[in-house]
Amino acid sequence: MRCLVASFVGGVLLLAASTGWTGQRDLDDQKGRGNLCPMDFEATVHYGPDTNVSLKGTLYFTRHGDDGTVDGTLADEGGFSVPVHGQILGRAANLLFDLGNDAFVYGTGTVLSSHGPNGCTTYKGGGTLTGPDPADIGSWLIIPIKGITVLVPACPGHLDVTISSPGVFDTAGDPSQRVLILKSNNTCISTTNSGVTIGNPNTTATSGPFTLQLDMATGRFIAVIGTSFPDNQCRTLTFNNFPLGLKLGPITLCLPIPPGTSYRYG
Repeated sequence: MRCLVASFVGGVLLLAASTGWTGQRDLDDQKGRGNLCPMDFEATVHYGPDTNVSLKGTLYFTRHGDDGTVDGTLADEGGFSVPVHGQILGRAANLLFDLGNDAFVYGTGTVLSSHGPNGCTTYKGGGTLTGPDPADIGSWLIIPIKGITVLVPACPGHLDVTISSPGVFDTAGDPSQRVLILKSNNTCISTTNSGVTIGNPNTTATSGPFTLQLDMATGRFIAVIGTSFPDNQCRTLTFNNFPLGLKLGPITLCLPIPPGTSYRYG
């Protein structure tokens, strides 16, 4: 995950992660003691003018004093880096990623600390973000590079998804955006190279493909689909993992989906 993508409007990304709950502080955070381990970080805008814009890289922090103040950089292996400022205090984190030119992204979230290698402190957690445009909404994730083993099964070679009620929803804001939401039952949907195409069974017209992105707050995949799937209509859905050449569909889905109903395709 050590790559940096920064195509934000105005050239700046600010990410602030915070929570109003300041309960028992964890481990070395209690008095701001200890060095911080490098950590993997990823943020993605899911809805708004900057949909699918992402910031990914490795966080390098230095902590100052007892109030949890941190400063450092977010960098990729190609040498691109941005300054980071903020605060990690207990389970609350406030981080600012500055790409310059006075454009910012704000967010909220929660982190948990643990002991990493060589006596450093590491974190895992995530939350939501807003910006760089005021209408942008997204999510972020931070995980330790070392000390935690994540076992991910290999893609079995076929797409397998579940669509549950409501199936689509409209985001807040003006204008609102219509979003398709689904669960992937295996690892064959890529977070950057998979999409869904929406067709009208009564015509030959199609819309898309719309990029599927992981909503890290819910673990579901979403696609901003605009007006291509109105209420009280049926549409065909075709899912593709483009690098692997995998395809699912076309399948037919009708809205609204009855409450409590799920459909699995695969």
